[in-house]
Amino acid sequence: MELLYYALYLGLSFISFQVIVFIRNTHQLTNLPKPNSSPRYSYSVLIPARNEEKSITHCLASVVNQTYSNYEIIILDDRSTDHTLSILNSFKNDHPTLNVKIIQGEQKPDHWLGKNWACHQLSKQATGQVLVFIDADTRLEPTFLGSVDTAISTYRLDALTVWPFQILGSFWEKVIIPHMYFVIYTLLPIKYTHSDPKWMPNQLIPRFRSSFAAACGQCMIFTKNCYAVIGGHEKVKDQVVEDVQLARLIRANNFNFRMFHGNDSFSCRMYSSEAEIFQGFRKNFLAGFGYNIPLFLLSWFLHASAYVLPWVTLFIGLLMNKGLMIVLSISMILLPILIRYHMDEKNRWQRPFGVLHVLGVLWFNRLALIVLLDKLTGKKVNWKNRSV
Repeated sequence: MELLYYALYLGLSFISFQVIVFIRNTHQLTNLPKPNSSPRYSYSVLIPARNEEKSITHCLASVVNQTYSNYEIIILDDRSTDHTLSILNSFKNDHPTLNVKIIQGEQKPDHWLGKNWACHQLSKQATGQVLVFIDADTRLEPTFLGSVDTAISTYRLDALTVWPFQILGSFWEKVIIPHMYFVIYTLLPIKYTHSDPKWMPNQLIPRFRSSFAAACGQCMIFTKNCYAVIGGHEKVKDQVVEDVQLARLIRANNFNFRMFHGNDSFSCRMYSSEAEIFQGFRKNFLAGFGYNIPLFLLSWFLHASAYVLPWVTLFIGLLMNKGLMIVLSISMILLPILIRYHMDEKNRWQRPFGVLHVLGVLWFNRLALIVLLDKLTGKKVNWKNRSV
């Protein structure tokens, strides 16, 4: 029984820390600014597409509908095995006056990952002063490029990343996908992704500056100079979480970088079923921890103690009439739900699904065990008919 109390206290401490970080982060992750100036830069919107027949039409329709005038669109068909290429060609034929270029991807070298290789090829074709890499399942509001232009000029940025408004359709999307944002809001000190901690000794800052880096691979934006200096996607050619690695390179080279939320300007529906979500997260879940098994296991234990254990101890406390255990358990159950309530309200998601937060945790705990087994057995994960 004493061990249960220790585990509850540990879990409560973890949740309390998350509450503090969440309160601070709600003011740090801001939306992209509204366009408020005349165009300053030329842009290359770069889209890698592999087997994207379900989403590429919507993406392209949103990109060509920008109110910003000075930009080009380059799409790379990454050897798709579905109808992606024919859709791209039809789109170009239907819009002959638009500045749209379609290129066919070259054979991927063995030491490259697919998306990184596609983005590298796209960068070689770009002529704009600013490179905008977006995924083929994203959608831009008409003012998106204007907002990016304003952000770059207002904050004097060399690079930025935008977290999309996530479109949630199925039950499991509503249960699982918000956990990505829950982690960002409650564990990542967002301020330090773009500025150095004032409490850190100056001699340590260069070493640890990139440790706080984070980014969203669905939208990565660089000035051409910044992209060249950090080595672009070639520098991260074999990295599964290339977005975070690129952000670390940006910060390590002391470029100005910032994260924004795209609530009003940028959206995405990542997956449409539980099976897709599972395979999508399976390919990069462990990579997000830098393949650090002890850290991975510690995270699993903390989340189990903080979110799953309270439901067990609540039942035990009620059964054995343990008042303190009941109070601790209820507090630990309610705090994450309250965080989810405010987070879901900010993101315009259905708030009742916050009550199912523990179900999402159990889903990720199951995924963690399978990913760990993949690592131990050397099993490769397939994504879009490629081994990752």
